Amino acid sequence: MSLGSESVRAPRAARRPLTARRLKEWLVFLAFVAPNVILIVAFTYRPLIVNVYYSTLNWTLGSLTATKVGFGNYLDFFSDGEASSVLLTTAVFTVCGAPATCRSASPPTPRRC
Repeated sequence: MSLGSESVRAPRAARRPLTARRLKEWLVFLAFVAPNVILIVAFTYRPLIVNVYYSTLNWTLGSLTATKVGFGNYLDFFSDGEASSVLLTTAVFTVCGAPATCRSASPPTPRRC
């Protein structure tokens, strides 16, 4: 008896045939999920990807031309001495600002007389 010489596979479950009911359930699922996925992609992922692309350009707002610099903008930023203070300021505003915003957006608690 040698260890590892034989592989044991679990039996595969038989795939159920696509019936009219399962097709209808699948289409209903898609009808509910598709709009959400489309909106998430349109308003979250697309702007993120576009911003990463824009960050690789040397472009001034309003200018008609942009030149590609690749990751040169990132190299310039991180080689600058002020990068750490910029990142620290961003972290402070994120850590302190987000809870304050959430707290101000919550409904007021009722006061008892």
